Amino acid sequence: MIGQQIWPPSDNKILSRRDYVQGMAASFKGDPSAALQFLQDSVRYDGTWAPAYNELGKAYVRLKDHDHAADSYRKAIDLDPKWVFPQVNLAGVYLHDKQWDLAEQGYLKAIQTDGTYATAWYFLAQTYEAQKRRADAIAAYEKAVQLAATRPSSAFKPDIVQRHVEKLKSKLLTP
Repeated sequence: MIGQQIWPPSDNKILSRRDYVQGMAASFKGDPSAALQFLQDSVRYDGTWAPAYNELGKAYVRLKDHDHAADSYRKAIDLDPKWVFPQVNLAGVYLHDKQWDLAEQGYLKAIQTDGTYATAWYFLAQTYEAQKRRADAIAAYEKAVQLAATRPSSAFKPDIVQRHVEKLKSKLLTP
């Protein structure tokens, strides 16, 4: 038996990881429907692995199914409460759906989990700005820019955000 491959594998974790990788590949190819199928299979084989639920949430977002995306992100958070990415992703669903209170709570929870993650501060600032809370938005944007100096974010360009902050500050000064 040494060196022989037994197919199909009987270990559900192996099957889950296989489908996860296939789901990621489909996602990278721009096929969210195929990704969704593979990722659903992945979590069926192993419902205890947070990365599969996080990616499943992303597939649902690409398919504009925000309810199932939020459910998937919540499951990832339940499985790994110290992992910041599904928290930011869940808050992003709320931000997109203009559920400002839930978005704010989600980003604040992400910041509690990892206060050095500039992306969470940036999107918290956007949440505040959408609510016309300019002073809070400015403070959060400035924190995002500060953190991006040592931990860059793909979500924003610090120089552009800094210019935006200056505009927000000038609006605060004009009656």
